[in-house]
Amino acid sequence: SLVVEHRRGDSVASRIEVSVGPCVDAEGGRVAILRDVDAEVARCRELERGLEFERLLTRGSALLMRSGDDRLDAAIEDVLGSVGRFFGVDRAYVFL
Repeated sequence: SLVVEHRRGDSVASRIEVSVGPCVDAEGGRVAILRDVDAEVARCRELERGLEFERLLTRGSALLMRSGDDRLDAAIEDVLGSVGRFFGVDRAYVFL
């Protein structure tokens, strides 16, 4: 297979993987398979980010369950801070 980059100016606009299959049609032509590499990379990143968030929630849930009454407020602040950092926000609040 071969990866072809389409460029616009100095940056790569898209990358396509080209594979030529072993299949030959009745006229002797070969089958080519094109795959958008950037779309696959984006899907993998999205899955990894989802898994990272699930891990964050699991750790946060475990911390909250292990915290006694005397540490619950601090645990809530820790979990809220972790979620805020994950989403890149400036502030996160809990209102009662």
